[in-house]
Amino acid sequence: MTASYRPKIALFDIETAPSLGYFWGKLYETDIIEVDTPWYMLCFSYKWLETGRIHTHSLRDYPGYRRNPEDDRRLVGDLHKLFDEADILIAHNGDRFDIRKAYAKFIKYGLKPPSDFRSIDTLKIARKHFLFEGNRLNELGKYLGFGGKKTTTGFELWKRCMAGEKAAWDLMEQYNRRDVELLDKVFDKLKAFASNIATLGTPGSHDHCPRCRSERIQGWGVRPTNARLYQRLRCNDCGHTFRGEAIKQDA
Repeated sequence: MTASYRPKIALFDIETAPSLGYFWGKLYETDIIEVDTPWYMLCFSYKWLETGRIHTHSLRDYPGYRRNPEDDRRLVGDLHKLFDEADILIAHNGDRFDIRKAYAKFIKYGLKPPSDFRSIDTLKIARKHFLFEGNRLNELGKYLGFGGKKTTTGFELWKRCMAGEKAAWDLMEQYNRRDVELLDKVFDKLKAFASNIATLGTPGSHDHCPRCRSERIQGWGVRPTNARLYQRLRCNDCGHTFRGEAIKQDA
């Protein structure tokens, strides 16, 4: 790794179809007797950090969709390529849902584990460092002044997509892209407060902020440890403080 290397960082979000099964008893009970149709991937959207374009891969765009509308093998293959290319992946509830769901599909289709990456979960940041009234992406977006998620007709939209309705697919993709757009804005707001997350800049560098990569930094006192004193630096753009070089002391 060279001194000028910067990690490749992607924000992403997936949408999946539900599993269909049989059950006895009341609505919303979870004692499913048999799964008739397992869940499958509908689409995913992503963008590289600090770029404006959001890319969307949708199940309906792949060859063979009309013949087998539940075959997500090629779609999952493109998601695997994203995981393999990224050094850091950012998602909301990604550690518990998006990444684990993706891995379940990777192993199903015989794909090798993607290259080692670090994950940043904005849901975990929100829960650890703040006491918001709600930690869902929709609630955070509204609270922070970015607006909410794309309005849909709820679960009906998923059913219409599963039935192959073009208008529903159009809305689903808009919904998916809006989640990534909102995730980008929420992460940008939260990142300066977050501790113990992956370095977003050049590892080991002290000439730019490890959170927003800004070079507008200044000295901000000292940070003592049990062994040494370090210069403390502060970013004049996002406000994040971080440790600089060790301060040489007289013997």
